[in-house]
Amino acid sequence: MSHDPRLPASDEQEWSAQERALAEQRDGAAAAGGDLRLRSYRLVARVLAQPLQEQLPPDFARQVARRAQQAAEPADTRLEQGLLTFLVALMLVAGLVWMLVSGDPWLQSLAPGPLGTLVAEPWMWALAACLAFTRVSRHWWLHRDLHA
Repeated sequence: MSHDPRLPASDEQEWSAQERALAEQRDGAAAAGGDLRLRSYRLVARVLAQPLQEQLPPDFARQVARRAQQAAEPADTRLEQGLLTFLVALMLVAGLVWMLVSGDPWLQSLAPGPLGTLVAEPWMWALAACLAFTRVSRHWWLHRDLHA
């Protein structure tokens, strides 16, 4: 019997009683002798030493492995991903509509040169938003098809 320095004294006494009960049960000592704690540990040791009365099904390991694999697989989050994509697209469209309706004064302030003139056009922003949305949605559809 080895000593574990991590165990407090009370745990070490419990462990020692459990080991003593296990050794006495192996040696065939009477279950009635000793203190109550020792008798209960011997009873537990005797019950653990007996074979199971109920046999496991022949494919028990396969069933446990299947359950473990199902528990390890990520949950189906297609609905959440679809809603998130929809909300992002809705926010982009709402921002684009707001920019087209009320963004004319600040867009004109961006027009100090030829590049600024292009940037100040609301339709350039609409074109950029459409291209970005197409790119994101194409990536999302391809990514979804790969994992389906």
